[in-house]
Amino acid sequence: MHDEACAQRVTVDAVEWRLMEEVRRARRLTEGARATGAQVHNLPKSPADLTDNGEFRYAVLGPEAASESGKPSAAASRCLAETTGADRPRVHRNVVVLAVPSRDGIAAVREAIRSLLGWEDVQAQLAGHSVDPIQSERLRRRLEEGRRRVPDTIRAATIDRHETVIAARRTLGRMHAVE
Repeated sequence: MHDEACAQRVTVDAVEWRLMEEVRRARRLTEGARATGAQVHNLPKSPADLTDNGEFRYAVLGPEAASESGKPSAAASRCLAETTGADRPRVHRNVVVLAVPSRDGIAAVREAIRSLLGWEDVQAQLAGHSVDPIQSERLRRRLEEGRRRVPDTIRAATIDRHETVIAARRTLGRMHAVE
């Protein structure tokens, strides 16, 4: 039932919608940055959302900004370099830190979400039917496992292997620097 649900009833749109909702709820992606006093931006729509005023900014970008180590995506590069467009470069570039997912990580997150949605579909199909207690317990465990796996996979796709935000705030007169 689960495999059939994943293959036939769980849509790409449902996976993408759930992905964005899960990233919005993933507090562990931003809690370290909040502790440093950074202005936190979760899923900014454009570089303009990251005001260029010299204050330390930390932004969690979505799957469209997926990058590889040393190879930032165009979306990530725009957030670092621009304010409202290519003709308006960012003045305070050293006060913006981005958390972007890896391409492989996003694929793993999508798969985890597809699996969870498949189990939720199975649960909906079985609602109102007489279900063997062993099957019912197995479904409960699968749902619980899936609900834990999705945020863990999002964190793994976005944060470094030490699970820390690699940024520190230092005040230098009126400027802020990020190490």
